[in-house]
Amino acid sequence: MKKDSGLEARNTSVYAKNFVFAWEGAVITSQENKRNGSTKKEIRLASQPLLVDKAVEMLESFIGKLPWKTGEFDFIKLALIESFVNAAIHGNKQSPDKQVCLTMEMTEEHLIIMVADEGNGFVPRENQEMDLYSESGRGILLIRASMDEVSYHDGGRCIRMVKKLPH
Repeated sequence: MKKDSGLEARNTSVYAKNFVFAWEGAVITSQENKRNGSTKKEIRLASQPLLVDKAVEMLESFIGKLPWKTGEFDFIKLALIESFVNAAIHGNKQSPDKQVCLTMEMTEEHLIIMVADEGNGFVPRENQEMDLYSESGRGILLIRASMDEVSYHDGGRCIRMVKKLPH
């Protein structure tokens, strides 16, 4: 990964970094903020499912050192992978002109992950039953099973996932 440019600003209450990276043919913008005990990172990736590895790397660097229970961190990664791939494939239709925005925020009590696309959105079914023989539809169920809270915003273009932090 090559850093093309960077900008850093500091004051007493906010610490922010902005970067633009070139990574395997995709432009990635990244922003990091620290404010009032909360840390927030944002990254925008091209709508390419293979870039999910970059999203997982960001998650690992952001929360990987916390003392998660056995398997819990893997479930968080699973939720991130499913939501990113859904946004790239179903939301943005893998359009090279559209991006997936990934935001991670860590408060004193919670990890909040938001994945947003630029697609048409969708209406999630609250009581969706799992069809083991269907080619799609299991991702949302896996996300719900992996996280403590899941909600949709912006007409189904943004998924917000919350996990209580280990203490």
